Amino acid sequence: MFKIFHLQKKELKHGRFLQNSSIKIINASKKSLKDIECIIMTMPVVEEKVFENEILNFKKQGLAPKLKAVILSAKELRLVNLKENGC
Repeated sequence: MFKIFHLQKKELKHGRFLQNSSIKIINASKKSLKDIECIIMTMPVVEEKVFENEILNFKKQGLAPKLKAVILSAKELRLVNLKENGC
């Protein structure tokens, strides 16, 4: 199952669908993040900022307890194992 999260505070895209798909864009919340094991980042312009300020905070705050890895794609495909990074 795929979940698409829009991480901006404005809810402009929440409830809409990923282009040409039936995958709904949802808000990142404790309920929606609880079973996520891996996140694929697809926003190259702000990837590093979102990873450091949002994704790592989800893990540290206990919002994504099963999150094990993040795949970054801005410069190259890179797997970040969160346990190896102190999370």
